[in-house]
Amino acid sequence: MSIIFTIEKGVPVPPVTTRQGHNIALLKAMQPGDSVYFDAPIAKHAPRFYRVAKRLGIKIMVRKDAAGMRLWRLDDEVKTDAQVILRRVSAAPKNKALFTKAAHDKRQAAKGKVREKVSA
Repeated sequence: MSIIFTIEKGVPVPPVTTRQGHNIALLKAMQPGDSVYFDAPIAKHAPRFYRVAKRLGIKIMVRKDAAGMRLWRLDDEVKTDAQVILRRVSAAPKNKALFTKAAHDKRQAAKGKVREKVSA
């Protein structure tokens, strides 16, 4: 049993179509400062909005509550609370003096636990 194919010439290739989901259309339609509220069934899909927004280069913030979630489109200048806290923590100086042997001995002496030096 053999399969017979017909070769055709001159058939045009159809144009490429891209699927535009409702998440993409929603985020493109929003202006910075706009927000939208979603009920609980849609709220569980919040990670989808982050993924689409990142691909489009749009900054968003989502806050959930018991009944659903609210999504805000942000400006580039607006920083979320988590970004501000992360910046403070990463910019904090590292105090290595707390971990040296001399600093340890000084703390122990202040507590009254004097360490005797052993000479060889």
